[in-house]
Amino acid sequence: MSTAPLRRLTSSAWLALAALIGVLVVLPAGAAFGGSDVEPSDPDAGWTVPVNHDFIADPASVPELTGEVWNSTWGDIVFDIRADGSFTAAYAYREGVVVGSVVGETLVGWWCEAPSRQPPAGAGEAQFRIYESPSGVAIVGRWSFGLDTADVGWEGWNATPLGSPPTADLQDRMARADELCASPFAALTTAASMGIDTPSTLSALTTIQSVTPIAAAVAGGGAVVLVAVAAYPAVLLDGTLTANRDRLFGWARRPAARFRQWGGTLRTRLPAWLGVTLGLLATVVLSGFIEPRFGLNPGSARLLASLAISLAMERLLFLIIVRRIVHRRSPALRPTIQFAASSLLFVAVAVLLTRVTGFEPGIVFGLVLGLAVASDLTRAGEARLALGASAWALAMGLVGWCCYSILVAILGSEPPALGLFAIETFSGFAVAGIAALPIALLPLAVLDGGAIWAWRKLVWLAVYVVGLVAFLIVVLPMPTSWDEVSLTYVAWIVLYSAFCVFAIGLWAVFRFVPRRSGVPGETPAAADPSASGPVTGSA
Repeated sequence: MSTAPLRRLTSSAWLALAALIGVLVVLPAGAAFGGSDVEPSDPDAGWTVPVNHDFIADPASVPELTGEVWNSTWGDIVFDIRADGSFTAAYAYREGVVVGSVVGETLVGWWCEAPSRQPPAGAGEAQFRIYESPSGVAIVGRWSFGLDTADVGWEGWNATPLGSPPTADLQDRMARADELCASPFAALTTAASMGIDTPSTLSALTTIQSVTPIAAAVAGGGAVVLVAVAAYPAVLLDGTLTANRDRLFGWARRPAARFRQWGGTLRTRLPAWLGVTLGLLATVVLSGFIEPRFGLNPGSARLLASLAISLAMERLLFLIIVRRIVHRRSPALRPTIQFAASSLLFVAVAVLLTRVTGFEPGIVFGLVLGLAVASDLTRAGEARLALGASAWALAMGLVGWCCYSILVAILGSEPPALGLFAIETFSGFAVAGIAALPIALLPLAVLDGGAIWAWRKLVWLAVYVVGLVAFLIVVLPMPTSWDEVSLTYVAWIVLYSAFCVFAIGLWAVFRFVPRRSGVPGETPAAADPSASGPVTGSA
């Protein structure tokens, strides 16, 4: 979201930093908290044989299990076991569906319920086994919220056959179960193609109606904790990199110079509008990979259209307005809007963070550093422009969130294609505007937060707290009770903590490891940031 001069975007040091953070922070966190390819709970552990009868070894051999209605704990349910070993099911409660596969004598699946169809409250594990009872076949089942079977435990889900055909509603939902329910068990289920009316990850955004006082309290407390964890380490990291840039990245000086020369030549040969358009398209396509089912299908085309509209409104419209205001006040400046290709690295890191951690609705840093007003500004001018960009993004995000919540309440959990497009476009407003704030407002010189920090530190503190609270309430899945804290929330805390450890560790290396003389590209005058007291960021 930086609107600082383009000189901020050409440092190979910051590009290397982004890649390093992506490797050291994103990947370990994703490995620790799971993603879109996880293993289900052991299908053979913890079962008790009911009424002293054996489980049926081959569930597919039970004719009643396919196409007939069963009376279950959660309302009428109907199953469909396919020839490839996969199965789908639909049940009455909250328009529920189940997708999964037959593993031995167990149906191993993932249940999803309206309105969110997302864990922890709207999805989780489900397992079923069939056995012979004195009155015929029966099902003994179990389910759990999300993947928390070790902590929460299993709840019962039993069923007996009714022998009647399913209703049209059950049949329709069973046929669309793969579209309605995205299972995290990639090894057991095949990713379904997204139809034009299939919800994408943008439909996973929480609604205003679901925000509770507990969620608001957790958001406020979380914001205080994250500010304390991130503020000084970010400033320390910024000063360390600034003082030791040649020691770290002296080897990249020549390639970076060639890259800048090539980029400058390309910008002079291409019209400004064409560069901005191509940059927007590249950003939108890369951001589309926040959706695990993204590919050559109608649903992905709809997702790209939603992202394009939301990113253009969140960023491009703001910069057009700023350009006109600046030109009107100072006609000699004639600012232009340009796209920096280096910003795509930040988009890639954000998409990687989304996919590896399984975070939904996703993190879109689509234009965090993509567009800039190429005119020289004072420190106060840069700070005010950064504040304006952040306020605009927050306002657009909140408006999008409100409209998203209203449409979800009106259209329900299965809206028509046009309604789904509107819902996800407004969700894109919220994600594009608010999801970037925790990173874009960090007090690093290359980001908006660095300009605000260098201008007024108390202003930065207030702005960062507001941005974090908005992110935690709107974008991050928040708990609805004190004993329910999602893994995604914990993972975000871990990401900030890892960033803190990385920043302090890098400072300690340069503070206590002696400088080697004669290093190619090294500038002897580079100072250790710890040599003269606390480090402060520079804009």
